[in-house]
Amino acid sequence: MRIIDLEDNELKKLIENRWQSASTLWSEIEGIYKKNKAIYSNQAPWIENIPSNFPKITTGRIFTNTEAVINSIINNPPKPNVIPNRDDDAAVNVSSNLEKYFARKYELLDVKETLRTSMRDLYFCRLMVLKPYWNPETDDFDVKRVDPQKVRFQASSNNEEDSEFSIEEIELPLLELINRYKDKEKEIMEQHGLKSIEEVMIQNTKVTYKECWMGS
Repeated sequence: MRIIDLEDNELKKLIENRWQSASTLWSEIEGIYKKNKAIYSNQAPWIENIPSNFPKITTGRIFTNTEAVINSIINNPPKPNVIPNRDDDAAVNVSSNLEKYFARKYELLDVKETLRTSMRDLYFCRLMVLKPYWNPETDDFDVKRVDPQKVRFQASSNNEEDSEFSIEEIELPLLELINRYKDKEKEIMEQHGLKSIEEVMIQNTKVTYKECWMGS
């Protein structure tokens, strides 16, 4: 059986089953995330256990220390290293230019700040997710941070290559979804009981859908 041969309703079941297969692990991740973010925000749950006759004055040392470590990590990131597959001058020049190009793109895309927010996720729940994608607005590649609570990978995998699937749950305005999938405009509007783009714009409904990457 090939995934490409499945009907839409079968694909929906396939994706939902894979999503649910990792739900036990992700319930743990979400719990860890919530607990550690509360500590980071100086709202640790154990503060409530302090007797009422004791002062509950706290300082945000976890916040400052976490940000200091993140700053030290992203301050001098490793630069791309492109190795030529030949020893001639042309190949060396191409590899050198590629290194300069990707280093410049790192600055233009402000990847350092993307890494900063992702590193916080790593502290909060031991997982960080960076999503490379093609940005239609710039007509170029880009990268963004994805909330680790909004993704699912195979529970037994050690990295993205080990996982049978990668699924992201995305919430966005219906109009933006239609703009992403122009060929499905009529079908999407019918599913939400709308007849025109004007209705979509007026209602400004938010929808949730799942993007899935899976081997054939």
